[in-house]
Amino acid sequence: SSAGKASFDYTQIRYSGAYLGGSAASLKINGGTLAFRHGLIDYANGSAIHMSTASPLEITNSVFQNNNGHGIYLYVSGTFNPLIQGNTFSSNTGYAIFLSPSNNLTLDTTQMSANSASGNGTNGMYFIAELTGDSTLSDVGFPYVFDYFGSNPASVRVLSGASLEILPG
Repeated sequence: SSAGKASFDYTQIRYSGAYLGGSAASLKINGGTLAFRHGLIDYANGSAIHMSTASPLEITNSVFQNNNGHGIYLYVSGTFNPLIQGNTFSSNTGYAIFLSPSNNLTLDTTQMSANSASGNGTNGMYFIAELTGDSTLSDVGFPYVFDYFGSNPASVRVLSGASLEILPG
């Protein structure tokens, strides 16, 4: 339900993750909001966190390590302004953060900062999108990794009437 709330403070989740709805994750959010602060997720069978909604998201001062997937997997659409700060991503088999929109997206990453990545499959934030509103990309702590968007060779498309501002960093 989109009204649900999950909040984890100083929580350790280890050796978890089951295949639910086509993907494995320790925490899978299909609606509602998530706050994960000062936590640890390691040795997950899949991504540490999988979120399939653009609801409020706060992930701060946490460690995601040794997971068999991405640190954070975001499959969102609509307007998305996540708070993802001060996290450490290490030795995950996938990307530190994987962002693949389920539909058109307006993204603001100005609240994503001071994250670090090392020893992952890719030490970066995978990003493909079709941007429909005024979007901003900021320094999240590691590089953005742009990839092909379907059959279109552009990984990020800024549609008519939309804008994309890329901040220094």
